[in-house]
Amino acid sequence: MTLPAFMALLLSATALVLAVRVCSEPKRVVFAGPLFLLAGNVFLPAHARFSDWGTEGQWEMYVWAAGILLITVAPIPKLGFRPIFRAPRSLQAFLLTAIAASVYGYLRGNDSSYVFRQLFGSLLLYAYFVFAREYGDEALFLRRTCAYGAFLATSFLAYYAAVFTEYEIHKELTTVGIQAAIFAILLAAKGGWKSWVVAGLLLLVPLLLVSRHAIVAFPIAIVLLWAMTAKSTLQRWGYTALACGLLVASLVPPVVGIILDAALGNATVDRFLPEGARDSTSIADRGIELVEAGVITEASPLFGSGMGSSLEWNSMWRGDWEQAYVDNGWAYLLTKMGLAGLLTFLWFAAGLIRRMSAEASGLSACLLTLLLFVMWSEPVFFQFTTSPFAGVLAGLLWARKREVSKVISMKNPHANRIQKLRVSDAHC
Repeated sequence: MTLPAFMALLLSATALVLAVRVCSEPKRVVFAGPLFLLAGNVFLPAHARFSDWGTEGQWEMYVWAAGILLITVAPIPKLGFRPIFRAPRSLQAFLLTAIAASVYGYLRGNDSSYVFRQLFGSLLLYAYFVFAREYGDEALFLRRTCAYGAFLATSFLAYYAAVFTEYEIHKELTTVGIQAAIFAILLAAKGGWKSWVVAGLLLLVPLLLVSRHAIVAFPIAIVLLWAMTAKSTLQRWGYTALACGLLVASLVPPVVGIILDAALGNATVDRFLPEGARDSTSIADRGIELVEAGVITEASPLFGSGMGSSLEWNSMWRGDWEQAYVDNGWAYLLTKMGLAGLLTFLWFAAGLIRRMSAEASGLSACLLTLLLFVMWSEPVFFQFTTSPFAGVLAGLLWARKREVSKVISMKNPHANRIQKLRVSDAHC
C-alpha cells in the first residue's frame, strides 16, 4: 500500500471515529470539523498542490469532503432539525439563494459535479454556523484548537522537512495556510504564553508555504484587535488608520509590487524564495476576475452563471484562462450567485459587523479580516475546505451576543416584565 493510500485510509477512519464521538456528544462538532479539514491538508495534501488545479490530482479532496460530511451529519440525530430554522433570516436567505443558483446552474447545463461541490461549501457554512450558535463554547473551542493545533502544526513541519530536499522553500496551492492563520489569529487574541507559542507554530505554515495573503492576514487582524481594545479614541483611530494602510498596501497591485521589491529585492533573499514570490500580478488578476464577474452579472443579474459555472478572464501571467475555482471571493459570489448571492451575503455580513465588539475582539478581528482582506484572495466563506472555519467564527460571535442577553436577563429578572409594560403603555 502506498503512503497516500494509507493516509487516506487513516484519515477516513479518523473521520468515522470523530463522527461516532460527535453523535454521542454533539458539541464536539464545532471543533472536530475544522480540525479534521486542517488534518486532511496536513496528512493527505492534494497532489495538485504543486501545480495549477486541473482535473487530475484531486482525489484527496474527495476523502476530505467525505470525512467532513460524515462529521457534519453526526450531530443531527440529537440536535434535530429545529435549530436549522432558527438561523438568522439573512443566512437563511443566502442559503436559499445558493440552492436556487444551483438549480439554475444545473438547468443551464453546468457540470452537475461542480454544481454540488460549490453548493457544498455554502451548506457547510450554514451548518457550522448553526452548530456554533447552538453549542457556543468559545473557551472549549480555543482549548481544543490550542492542543490539536500544536500537534497538526508540528506534523506539518515534519512533512515540510521531508519534502525540503526535493522542493526547498516552495509555494503550494492549498488552503492549509489560511486554515492555520485563522487558528493563529484566534489563539494570539486569546493571549497567554501557551497560546502564543501555538499561534507561532501555526503561523509557520503559511510562512513556509509563502502564502502571502495568509501571512498578511495575521498582522492585519492583530492591528484590528488593537483598534477594538484600545483605551483611548486617539489610539483607536491610529490603529484603524494603520489597518487601512495595511489593506491598501496589500490589495493595490502597484503598491504591492513596490513593497515586495523593497523587502525581497536582493540577491540573497531571491536565492531562497520560490519563483513568483515577488510577483504582484496575482493581485491584479483578482481585480480582473471581479471585472469579468461584473460583466457576467450585467448579462444575468439574478444568479450570474449559476453554481457549477467557470469564469474566463485574461490573466496577467497565464493569458486567456478559464477556471471553476474563482480566487476572488466577491467575484465568486457574482459569478456563481449573481446579485442575489451578493446582496444576501452582504446582509449576513452586516449582521456580523453589528455584533462585533471589544468583548469578542478575537472573533471580531478574525472575521473582519476575512471579510475585508482574505475574501479578495480566496472564497473563504464558500469553499468547503474553509467555510466551516468561517461558519464556526460567525456562529460563536452570534452565540456570544445571545449569552450577553441572557446574563442581562439573569441580572435583572424584571427586565422582560418592564419591557412588556413599556410596550403595553406605548400601545395605550
